[in-house]
Amino acid sequence: WLNSASLYCANVLVSPDFGFRLVTKRVKSLKTPPSLDLSSICFATTSAERVRPATYVEFESVLRPCGYHAETVPAYGLAEHVVCVSAVYGIVTSTRGDVACGGDPAGYSPV
Repeated sequence: WLNSASLYCANVLVSPDFGFRLVTKRVKSLKTPPSLDLSSICFATTSAERVRPATYVEFESVLRPCGYHAETVPAYGLAEHVVCVSAVYGIVTSTRGDVACGGDPAGYSPV
């Protein structure tokens, strides 16, 4: 995935959160950073599962030596939007940065 992004000078990366976490884990296990040029990537997004802001932070830090400096933005699919629109209390976030829709569970505050 990142080899192709480097080879073809991709501008956008899209993956579920687990993809960003898997790449981060594998890159951290290397003795030296991979020889990739990710400087053309200007936007990255994740969707299809829970969005974890810490994943973005760690992904960026381990790939910075490869020229990665993209703006990372979470995205949600249609199912998540339907839940949000249908929710009585709207979107709430926790102090961990998680995003949820619906009631106001302990530790979450409305956005």
